[in-house]
Amino acid sequence: MCLLIANPGVNLREQGRHGEARENLQKALILAEQIGYKEQVCNCLLNLGGCELALENYKAARKYFQDALVLAQQLGLREWICGVYSDLATMAMLEEDREQAEVSFQEAIKHARQLGYVFVLATGFYEYGNMQLRQGRLDEAEALFRGMYTLAPYGAQELLALAYYGIARVMARAVIWERHSDGDDWPYLCWNRSGIEMRKKLENG
Repeated sequence: MCLLIANPGVNLREQGRHGEARENLQKALILAEQIGYKEQVCNCLLNLGGCELALENYKAARKYFQDALVLAQQLGLREWICGVYSDLATMAMLEEDREQAEVSFQEAIKHARQLGYVFVLATGFYEYGNMQLRQGRLDEAEALFRGMYTLAPYGAQELLALAYYGIARVMARAVIWERHSDGDDWPYLCWNRSGIEMRKKLENG
């Protein structure tokens, strides 16, 4: 019965109808808890966390995700553990909690690597690289974007494009503004040492 209720809730969430999905999933969660269907409880918690995250109710989302993580660890559901850490990292970034985001990203990447989830791992590298780039950690960001490039499955054009985009943004951050030597106030872009080194790396493949 809880499956019949939860599945439409998941579908509603995928359609972006998060308020309706939340109501549906809350009913399914109660039923799953009543009959002791722990995997379905975990599934409902994960999806409810996603609904609250989309609705920007971060406190509620964190509670659902944390409960889902505890249950997924108890049940040994490694795929869901990976997913929860990824969701927690995303939420931490939205809340500008960089320390927690970094911890969660590292956990998500670790589990994705163990599971051989190439797509999840590559996207994790991208999001973690974005965070490093925002913090000005250019070397770390570049390494993650390059790692994403090597991981992107054959034919995954979107991932490859994101990898190139990430590397390009690292290069853009490695430039500095200087004034013309003749004293003109009009600035121009000049590669600093890091920028030159990164450009050479790209040219050499």
